[in-house]
Amino acid sequence: RQMCIRDSKYTQLKNGMSYDEVKETMGSDGEDITADDAAENTKVYQWTSEDSDSTISVTFEDDKAVSFSQEGFE
Repeated sequence: RQMCIRDSKYTQLKNGMSYDEVKETMGSDGEDITADDAAENTKVYQWTSEDSDSTISVTFEDDKAVSFSQEGFE
C-alpha cells in the first residue's frame, strides 16, 4: 500500500527499532523487498510515496532496525 511519506518520518527512525515501531512511525506496512539470498535473520522493507518518487528503505536484523536509506527527497 502506498502512502504519504515525508523526510520528517525518516528522521524519526532509530537503530534498534522493531518492525512494528517503524511501521507505526511510517503509518503503514512496508513492502518486503528482501533479496532471495539475504541471511535468514535479515529483512528489508520499503515505503513508497503516493507519487512513487520517494522511498524509504529499512534493513532489519533479528527484527531490529540496523540501517536506513532514502531516495527522492529534496
